[in-house]
Amino acid sequence: MASKGKAAQIVMAFLPVVGQDPYTGITTAKECAKVTVKQIIETKAKDQWMGAGEENDPAFWNEVLTDIDTF
Repeated sequence: MASKGKAAQIVMAFLPVVGQDPYTGITTAKECAKVTVKQIIETKAKDQWMGAGEENDPAFWNEVLTDIDTF
């Protein structure tokens, strides 16, 4: 459930930037969110996933990436 919340938070962060048009805005926000999560995964992989907590778990971010598509 935490991954769905994080996915929603990231998508919602892009809506004011790309616009809230029901056809293109949400789709564009989802695409931007996916790129952001992929960058997080790449950056954390370089840092070798240092630290504790679910946000330092690659499986969590892969789940967030999957959850973005469910919106």
